[in-house]
Amino acid sequence: KAACHNFIEKTDFDHVQMAIVQFGIDSEASIWEELTQDAGKLMAATDRLHASGGTPMGQAIQCGHEVLSQFLQEMECFIVLFTDGNPNNRSLAESAAANAKEAGIQIICVGVHGANRGLLDQLASSSEDSLFAQSGSELTKTFGNIAQVISGKRV
Repeated sequence: KAACHNFIEKTDFDHVQMAIVQFGIDSEASIWEELTQDAGKLMAATDRLHASGGTPMGQAIQCGHEVLSQFLQEMECFIVLFTDGNPNNRSLAESAAANAKEAGIQIICVGVHGANRGLLDQLASSSEDSLFAQSGSELTKTFGNIAQVISGKRV
């Protein structure tokens, strides 16, 4: 949660809208917080997250694609996928990522806790977009860097 808070804190909401898609609560994915520029809402939504259930990564990517679909022609769109890298359904995760990337969405994967590097490398838009964090401080720094890059691109 600290890493997610850092991500939100480092984001320039004058140029960025953000949504939160949760996956793993009751083994389902859903839009947890709609697109907003309200950092307070995003912080509160992050605080309500908790890990449980499986990893429906493919569903999460589909939800992100759905949220971003209305903006694809207007601006750069990103999905930042924070995961243990072990999806319930690998083929769904692969096809959802391929569809999102084909639509013009850049996917940045952040893996933790022994994440399947090969899979996250495949899901990410490029090798530079497949990142791994071994500690909480490394994760916080990674998320902060991603927020700054996205904000710098004036998404």
